[in-house]
Amino acid sequence: MHKTQLETLKNEINATSDTKYNEEDALTWYLEKIENIKQIEMSITK
Repeated sequence: MHKTQLETLKNEINATSDTKYNEEDALTWYLEKIENIKQIEMSITK
């Protein structure tokens, strides 16, 4: 389950990183996704 969540988040980041929109919002969103990925990876390795 965790690995699926991880793939979904990474795919979302890849899909939206090409899109043009407010850079500040994009950066905030991107950092939140990275934080989510880190948390999921940590829960996998526990």
